[in-house]
Amino acid sequence: MPLTILDYMALENAVFILQYSFMGTYAQNQIEKKYQRDIGYSLLNGLLTGDELSKAARMLKLKDTAQYCVVSFHTISSNSEDYYTKEELEEIGVIEGEIQRLLPDEHIYRNLNQIVCIHEIKPGETQAGFREEMEKLYQTVQKQIFHRNKTTDFQIGIGSIVNGYGDLKKSFKDSKKIIDYMDMLRYLYGDKNISVADFSKLGFFQIFEKIKNRDELMEYVPESLVKLYWYDKEHDGELIETLQAYLDCDKSANKAAEKLYVNYRTLSGRLKKIKDISGIDFKNSAEMLAVRNGIVLFKMAETL
Repeated sequence: MPLTILDYMALENAVFILQYSFMGTYAQNQIEKKYQRDIGYSLLNGLLTGDELSKAARMLKLKDTAQYCVVSFHTISSNSEDYYTKEELEEIGVIEGEIQRLLPDEHIYRNLNQIVCIHEIKPGETQAGFREEMEKLYQTVQKQIFHRNKTTDFQIGIGSIVNGYGDLKKSFKDSKKIIDYMDMLRYLYGDKNISVADFSKLGFFQIFEKIKNRDELMEYVPESLVKLYWYDKEHDGELIETLQAYLDCDKSANKAAEKLYVNYRTLSGRLKKIKDISGIDFKNSAEMLAVRNGIVLFKMAETL
């Protein structure tokens, strides 16, 4: 029997009802995701206490007896004002989807340009082992970024391990802080490709990390470097940058000149000026170590 107009109307109505049902389910899921995200960020920022904190932890299935660490996945905008374009935000959304696919059992939240993960430490899992996992994840995500012909600067900061959900705020803070120190770590380890790090990478510089006052931190910088700093500031100079390049290149003037895109004579002139102003003895290994450490402290001070 051929279908009648009423049959077609009934089918059309059924399709409409199904579409509405699917849209309703999707909308409900999105609302639940947003609610969980808001709760997660409130917990990470230490905005919840007492019963509110306990209730939030139950909702997110977090335990008071477990160990956790927070991971911040960070992308850097292409402009100096940290303003993210619509295209960049869409790319962050794609990266979020890739992270969720690679870490299906983790608590992952996104707030505009920031993606965070609350990771529960498994029995027998070490800090080094987890960092290795994050390095593999970084390689996978970075490969996909490359295939999309994007130039996104993707970094991963791993916070300290804390006991129970009550101290997640500290781990979250540390995960963001280590990203602030990424350039410093690249200099410290002589590896410009470092993009995954945890607090242990800071080594003994963790002592100085506790100093929150820029002037107080600068007191630990060798006087010779401070002189160069003020000279650069007054003359819009490049002496500290030149000194850093020279040390990075194992005190090879030729290599440092290539790195800075200047000729050998210009580089030699800058090194003479550095010596005249600061009195640095390039042949003294102990002084060179102090200068290297001083440059790291400079970079830490820049984040304050």
